[in-house]
Amino acid sequence: MELDEVVLIQPKSLWNKIRDSLESNYKLTPFKERFFLLCVLRKNGAIVRIQDIAGKLSRKTMLYKKGMDPDKSDFEFEITHMRKVGIEKTAKGNTKFKIWNNLIR
Repeated sequence: MELDEVVLIQPKSLWNKIRDSLESNYKLTPFKERFFLLCVLRKNGAIVRIQDIAGKLSRKTMLYKKGMDPDKSDFEFEITHMRKVGIEKTAKGNTKFKIWNNLIR
C-alpha cells in the first residue's frame, strides 16, 4: 500500500494574525462614529426619568502608540438628539407624565 504525498506548511500563529490585522481593526488616523445612550433614573427603586441621547464622536486616533500623549482634548462630540420622559407629582397628589423633547443642532 502506498500513500499520497503530504506537504506540511506552517500556518500563521494567532499572534501573527493579530499583528497583521492591527492597522485595519484599530485605526491610528482620525475617525468618526455615532453613539446612542439610554439612561434610567430611579428613586427608591421606582423609575423617575428615562432619557436617551444620540450623537457623533470624532477622535484623532483609536489607539495610542509609544510617544503619543493621550490628552483630554483628543476627541470632540456633538449631541444631535436628546429626549427625556419623567414622572411628576401634582399639588393634589396625582401622578402625571411630562415629556421634554429637545433637538440640539
